[in-house]
Amino acid sequence: MSKKYDESELKQFESWLLSGLSCKQIGEMVGKSESAINQVRHKHFPYIPRLQQRFNWSDENLAIAQKILDSDGVKAVMAHFSISRDSIRGQVKAGNLKQREKLRVLWSDADIEFLIEKCGVWSLPRIAKKLKRSIYATEKKLSDLRKDHHVGSGRTELGDWSACAVAKILEVDHVVILRAIYKKDLKARRYTHHYSISPSALLGFLDKIKSISGYSQLKNIPQDTIDWITECRDAAYWGNRD
Repeated sequence: MSKKYDESELKQFESWLLSGLSCKQIGEMVGKSESAINQVRHKHFPYIPRLQQRFNWSDENLAIAQKILDSDGVKAVMAHFSISRDSIRGQVKAGNLKQREKLRVLWSDADIEFLIEKCGVWSLPRIAKKLKRSIYATEKKLSDLRKDHHVGSGRTELGDWSACAVAKILEVDHVVILRAIYKKDLKARRYTHHYSISPSALLGFLDKIKSISGYSQLKNIPQDTIDWITECRDAAYWGNRD
C-alpha cells in the first residue's frame, strides 16, 4: 500500500520538481524508489511537465560528457549521468557537444568478390559475420551492386528475386506466390523487409506443382519463360528480361 504524504511533504515534493530535480534524485533524497516518486508526481502534480525535470548541463558537466563521449561513446555518457540519449542529442544539435565520427571501412575488391561468390549460397548473417560487417551494411552493399549492374528493383540478391518480381515473371498475382511460400511449397529466404527466391527454387516449385492439386494459374507457364529462368539459374545473370 502506498504511503500517504501530508501537505508539507507534498509542498516539498512540488518545490523539488519545479526546481528541476528528477524523480530518481528525489527518491534518493527521501529513501524511495524512482517509480514511487513518479507515482506521486503523476497523482498530485500532473501540471508539472517532465520537460522541467532537465539535466543541468553546466560547463563542468559538458566538459566531463565530452571527455567520456570521445573515449567511450554515447552509452557511457548516458550511464554516467543517468540521462537519456535525447538529452545528449540535444546538446550535440546545439553545438555544445561533438560526437565522434564513425569510421567507415571501405570495401576492398576481395570483399566484393567474396560477397558475390557467396551470395545466394550463404545466408546474409553468415556473410556479414565473415566480412566483419553488420547485416545492414552487407545488404546495403548488395543493393548498390544491383544498381551498378542495372538490375531491376525486383532483385533481392545477386541472381535472386522478390515475391513481387516472381509474380511479375509468371504473370500472376503476388498473393499466389506469398501463399506458396507460407505453405512451404516454394523455398524462400526471409530478410527484414522481403523474401528472396532463387531461380533454382522457382524451377523446383514449378516442377513440383505439376503433380499436386491447386496452383491452377501456374500450370500453364510458357516454355520460353521457364527457359529464361533456367538461364538465370545457370549463369551469372545481371540484366532484365526484355
